[in-house]
Amino acid sequence: MTQSPTWRPPRPTRGELVHEVRTVAADLPLFVTAPLYRRWHCRWGATPAEAVSPLPGDDLVPGAHYRCTRGVTIDAPPEAVWPWLVQVGCLRARFSTRYDWGRPASALLAVVLMELGDFAMMRRMLHGIKERAEALHRTQNAA
Repeated sequence: MTQSPTWRPPRPTRGELVHEVRTVAADLPLFVTAPLYRRWHCRWGATPAEAVSPLPGDDLVPGAHYRCTRGVTIDAPPEAVWPWLVQVGCLRARFSTRYDWGRPASALLAVVLMELGDFAMMRRMLHGIKERAEALHRTQNAA
């Protein structure tokens, strides 16, 4: 289906906005305290072997300053997970990053966003993919 250039998503309902605000508020402590448990949050959900093994795309940013391998176990086959993964965006969803200390303001912003905000956002996204893929799988099996 092709979208017209003027297509806009529908405005969220009051209930949806309240839900989003509550979710962000729940993630706020993770955002603020993230530096205290950086090693754990950079490997959240991944096995020790997954956390140290090379993965596709690792070579795209050699010498990256911020490298994380996170995972979530999804009780569904790959075909139920894939529709949700492709929405993240092909070639757009990697965050292997290298800070440009030649531009201090830019580097500092990147550090704040990556070191403080990335974990809460990624954790929420992985749980969302898990919930949607498992629901899709249950629906397909019920039919």
